[in-house]
Amino acid sequence: MLLDTEISLKTPIGKSKVLFVLFFAALIVGEMLTFNRIIGSILIFIGVIIVAFKPEEKLGGFGDIGVKLTLLAALFGGAVFAVDKIQIYLISVSLMPVVLS
Repeated sequence: MLLDTEISLKTPIGKSKVLFVLFFAALIVGEMLTFNRIIGSILIFIGVIIVAFKPEEKLGGFGDIGVKLTLLAALFGGAVFAVDKIQIYLISVSLMPVVLS
């Protein structure tokens, strides 16, 4: 049940948005993946696994609907950051002639 998912579990999983931001920034926006960013993302991913894993449950706790919805929200949040950056760029480029005239 959604209300049964602990906040202390949902909060760190929600912070996995950083992983999705990094992924979408590289994929959509074309930002460079540096060694430090990759290592930091791997550490965040390992942390999410450690926090969410419950050996007594099927799928180790990732079958919980609250965990699934939190990961989905993090995924969409990461996508929003990438699309937002593209949108800001497009708006600034389209307003450039107005500002320069």
